[in-house]
Amino acid sequence: MSEPEHELGLPRVSGLSATATMLGIVGLITTVFGIGVFIGLAAVGFGILALRQMEKQPRRYGGQGFAITGIATGVCTVSLFVVMVVMTPSLASHELPGRTRCAANITGTLKSCMVYAQDNGDDFPRTPNTGPGYNVYFGKASTGASTDTAALAAMQTDANAAGNPASCLWILVVQGSVSPKTMICAEDPRASGSPSPVRDAATGNYYVAPGASNQFSYSIATPWVTDPATGATVSSGIWRNHTNAEIPMMCDMAPMQGTGNPKSSFAGASTDPKTMNSDNHKKGEGQEVGFGDCHVEWCRTPAVGPGGDNIFTVGPAAGGPWGGMQPTGRMPIKPGEPMKDIYMIPVRNLDDNTVH
Repeated sequence: MSEPEHELGLPRVSGLSATATMLGIVGLITTVFGIGVFIGLAAVGFGILALRQMEKQPRRYGGQGFAITGIATGVCTVSLFVVMVVMTPSLASHELPGRTRCAANITGTLKSCMVYAQDNGDDFPRTPNTGPGYNVYFGKASTGASTDTAALAAMQTDANAAGNPASCLWILVVQGSVSPKTMICAEDPRASGSPSPVRDAATGNYYVAPGASNQFSYSIATPWVTDPATGATVSSGIWRNHTNAEIPMMCDMAPMQGTGNPKSSFAGASTDPKTMNSDNHKKGEGQEVGFGDCHVEWCRTPAVGPGGDNIFTVGPAAGGPWGGMQPTGRMPIKPGEPMKDIYMIPVRNLDDNTVH
């Protein structure tokens, strides 16, 4: 068939345009694998070449729709890839706003503690201790008082508040220095979305502690130093206004040893620090820790006390800062020990979400 005879018939679909369409579809499908962007660029190139070919020989070649489809899908593929590249860092750091709010909770609480200390002999808020170690209580036990002054006085004699680290911070809530919402870390997966009520709705009387353990997300440096022989409180230890930037004072709640998945472990110098970290944020990543001068740091391990001390364990450990025991319940505390061995209470059982 001669050229003039062919031109009288319908133009055939350009192979370039068909290839452009095929590459555009394949590129769009494979964008998530990275290679799709290169296939998409090829689709755009073949589509442009096809259009030029048809422009030069319109009677010989057709398939303009295929060429345009290839160019369009190729451009979509490249655009999608660019969006993925731009958004990936944002997705990777999605916890940052929550961590920022958590850090703000700790900073605000410690600053309120400093204000409290100015009128209380430099001691941070604390209830009396009833013996060696500490106590844990969450619930709606009433102070029997509807004014903050009377309620604060009642907390100093209440059995549920005695030796309770949660009640120590609750003092700030009762006197109106902080909101009960600051007791909850925004990223804590085990916390309730709603803060604890401060007082009984019917009587107006204040409570002695947060209403439930899932309305409390933090641990504090042990507020009592007791004589193990008598059980008498010797001092508030480091839980006071000393503004020492090296002393950890408050942090995301400590995990209980042997709980969670993977199990939290503090045994031995070879222990992976990620198995020791708080569960408040993405498991194993770290915890927010507030220091004596109220600054807060994101710490990848709990070994942030003086000399690399593990703030989640009690006692020096052979082989480094990772070992030692973990305080749960009433653990003897030797006078003067906290300045050498800081540990945070209470701790959370990551299997049943109870706090100890």
